[in-house]
Parts: sequence; structure tokens; C-alpha cells
Amino acid sequence: MYRGFLYGCKELTYLSVPFIGIEAGKEEDERIGSLFNYKRHWMEQYEDVSENLKTVVITGETGYIPDQAFLGCRYIESVFIGEGIWKIGEEAFSECSALRSVMVPSTVTEIGDRAFYRCKELREITLPKGVKLIGKEAFSACSALNKLDFRCTDAVIGNDVFAHCTELTDVTLAEGMTSIASGMFYRCASLRSITLPESTKHIGRRAFAYCTALVHVNINEGLEQIEDHAFYNCTSIREAVIPSSVYSLGYSIWEGCTSVEIVVVLSYQLPDSGFERCSGIKTVVLSNSVERAKPSTFFQCTDIKKVYCIGTEEEWAAREALLSLNAFQDAEIIYYSADTPLDTDGEYWHYVDGIPTLW
Repeated sequence: MYRGFLYGCKELTYLSVPFIGIEAGKEEDERIGSLFNYKRHWMEQYEDVSENLKTVVITGETGYIPDQAFLGCRYIESVFIGEGIWKIGEEAFSECSALRSVMVPSTVTEIGDRAFYRCKELREITLPKGVKLIGKEAFSACSALNKLDFRCTDAVIGNDVFAHCTELTDVTLAEGMTSIASGMFYRCASLRSITLPESTKHIGRRAFAYCTALVHVNINEGLEQIEDHAFYNCTSIREAVIPSSVYSLGYSIWEGCTSVEIVVVLSYQLPDSGFERCSGIKTVVLSNSVERAKPSTFFQCTDIKKVYCIGTEEEWAAREALLSLNAFQDAEIIYYSADTPLDTDGEYWHYVDGIPTLW
């Protein structure tokens, strides 16, 4: 195909091509616009792309879709990517503001930075298991995206991959994936619930920050790291849990989560500023392995009513400083007892169906 091969085809509605550009594998002019005119600058090439072109099929002979191949093609509504394509380049479909559907074949292993950035009409996406690399902001600001089927189990994931997908509500994450990348769901304001795979070991910085509709996220034993601001300002979340398997905590993880009512800490540490401004906390459950807490941990948490201590009163005697935090001054301190205590005046508790309950 030569430059300007489709020049003047203003009524073209459907295009099926083996590759994008003038020549398969050629590094320059690898943009769809080069087929529609003779201009050299990529920003000018798109001026003559048919406004009626709604569907593009790439059959897959070249093995990849070049960087910026369809950047700014604002009329294309659907793209079919053939089996055999292994790479979708950087900004390949960025700013394709009318794009509603795209099929990612099982052969794709790499998706570049901002590959589908601001595809504002894209409604759902399925990422196959074989994807090994997803670049930063690959699907960021896809403001109509509401369904995600994420089947990748061992992909290297860049920052902010689904950030600002403000209509995202239905997320399926594959069992086997180990990391929720930094900013992965940042400001996904419609996300109400998400189930993390039991294989999850790491939750990155700002992973769910400003997910203001998020009510529930399961945090399982086996998780090892939670980074800074992971759930910052998730103002609808009800419960915060730190499993015993966690060994690394960032700061301000749940800061500003004003609807959190119960905090369960089974790890040996508490995060700095971890629950700052969580004004709704009523109940705190603390493991007897907790070593320290700073005043900032529960700063401005003024309504804590009960602190359930896992362990006997004798075991907690050495942790008097921990229970003397300002946030606990008006709280009732209650110690664990597996058996019915002789003194049952409300100072001891046990589990009933997993819920801390007074004897």
C-alpha cells in the first residue's frame, strides 16, 4: 500500500487491512492516516480520514499494531484485532472517542502505555490470560467503561491502568494474580464492591483512592503489602481489615474513610496516619501481636466506643501505652476469653460466628 492509497474515499465505512501503514514492519508512517492523504505530519494525516469509517479489521499478518496507529480517530466505533497480533502499541487507539467495542485476541501479550486512553464510549473489555505487560494509563479515563474481565495472572501492570473509569461497576479479577498495581482503580467513582483473588500479595499506592462508592473489598490472609493511600478517601467503605500475614504497611491507607465503623488489626503493626479522619469508627479489634501505634494512626477518630483486645488482660499489661492512645480514652477496653469468665460484667468477649461478642 502506498501513501494516499485511500485518498478521497470519503464514503468509506469499513476497512480490513493486514497491517497499519505503508509497508509491513516499516517504522515510519505506521498510522492509519497515512493511507488517506500525502501529508507527512501525523497530526495532518487524520484530516482526510473518512468520517464514515466506523469499523476496522486488522487481520494480524504483521504481529503488532504500531504506536499511535489510530491516535485521535474520533469516528471509528469498532475494531476487530486478528489472532496473531501480539502487541498493541503505545497510544494505538488513544482518544478514539467513538470507539465502543474492541476484541483483544488471545495472542496479545503486550499493551502499550495509554493504548486506549480516553476512549470515552468503550463499554467493556476482556483482557486474555496471555497478556504479560500492560502499560501505564492503558485504559485510563474510559469514562463509559462499566465491565472489566481481567484474566491476566502474571502481567506486569503500569500505574493508573483503569484510573478515572468513572462508570466502572463490574470487575472480575483472575485467581492467580498477585498484585493490584498503583492507581489501578484510582477515582473509579461508581465501583461499589470488588473481590480480590486469594492469591493477592500486594495492593499498590492509591490503588482504590477516591473510589467514593466502594462499600466492600475483601482483604484475605496471604496479603503481604499495602502501600500508601491505598484506600484514601473511600468514603463509603464500612470495614478495614489488616490480616496477620501483612508485614509492610504504607501511610494514610484508610485516611478519610469516614464510613468505616470497625477496624480489625491482626498484623503486628498499625499504619502511620492509617485511619486519620475516619470519624465513623466505633469498634477496634487489636491482635496481641501489635507492637506499636503512633498518635497519628487514629488521629481525629473521636467516636471509638469499644476496643476488643485479642489476648488476656495479663498479656496486654505490657502494652499499656498502646491502649493509652488519645483515641481510646473514652473507649471501653475489653479482653478476650475463650471460656465463660467468672466475672461477666462486660469486660470480656469471644467470637460468635466471627463477630466480637460480649460475654
